[in-house]
Amino acid sequence: MKTRILCGFSVGLGAVLAGCVVTSVHPFFTERDLVSEPALVGFWHTGAADNDGRIEVRKTGDKSYRSIATETEGKTSEADFWLFKLGAQLFVDSSPANLDDPGVLPLHQVTKLSAIGDTFTSQNLRYEWLQGQLTNNPAALRHEVVTHRKDDGQVDTRIVLTASTQELQQFLLKHLKTEEAWEAPSQYKRIRASAAPTADAARAPGKLPETNSPAGTR
Repeated sequence: MKTRILCGFSVGLGAVLAGCVVTSVHPFFTERDLVSEPALVGFWHTGAADNDGRIEVRKTGDKSYRSIATETEGKTSEADFWLFKLGAQLFVDSSPANLDDPGVLPLHQVTKLSAIGDTFTSQNLRYEWLQGQLTNNPAALRHEVVTHRKDDGQVDTRIVLTASTQELQQFLLKHLKTEEAWEAPSQYKRIRASAAPTADAARAPGKLPETNSPAGTR
């Protein structure tokens, strides 16, 4: 449970390989979908009594952010992310920050957010639900099934979406109200205001990932 809560904003390589998140080759947004949300900058925790995990959100560009998640054991993971809206719904598109590591690919994850105040909720697209949808109807969304050999020698398979940004957005809007398509909400609570961030992002602050469709195309 703890990993699922934190992986919504910090896409660690272990979380991706474990299949806890839906990943895409292409981003879920175009440049015109991007929004800025100053209220998100700061320090957050889940508010759960048995979880002292913390996330710090820094602004790294006009409409780009960096999250630094710290788990109870002191382990940290970082992600770059962008806020975007489809209609009235707010989303996060996040991607691993440690792209200097040749073993880490710039895959994208999508998370649905509620309105942001002193608290907010997030919901990841549910991997198991998507797997079932694509098993029953492979043409529902373009994807590849890739294999990964685990440390114990066993081979695991997982789905990576290859659909265009436009196709991804159409799929999100189609299933926006599909309850079983989204993980149970994770709640975040502000714990203190953030100091002025430093631009230490591995990716140049504000640099957008390339989409495979023109900006603003849906």
